[in-house]
Amino acid sequence: MTKLSENIIRNIFGDRTFLKGLDYFNHSYVLNTVKIGDILYSQVIGSSFKPYEVRAFINDTETSTKCTCPVGFMCKHGAALLLKWINEPSSFVD
Repeated sequence: MTKLSENIIRNIFGDRTFLKGLDYFNHSYVLNTVKIGDILYSQVIGSSFKPYEVRAFINDTETSTKCTCPVGFMCKHGAALLLKWINEPSSFVD
């Protein structure tokens, strides 16, 4: 799996989305984290009644996210998931 950093995540998502994702991460909104191969899964608390389902795909050529939120991909929920991965990798169940 490709090594990520906060700067790389900021570059991928842009400042605005990165900062919103950082806020979600800092408020512990990223729940039930799982890693299977090069894919990360989680639920992220957002404005919906139930948490959004988020997936992140990380490999040598691309890092991308998909989410059940209205944006659908490369959103603040995906940024929050990736921030959880780089800051708390031991919280992910294999």
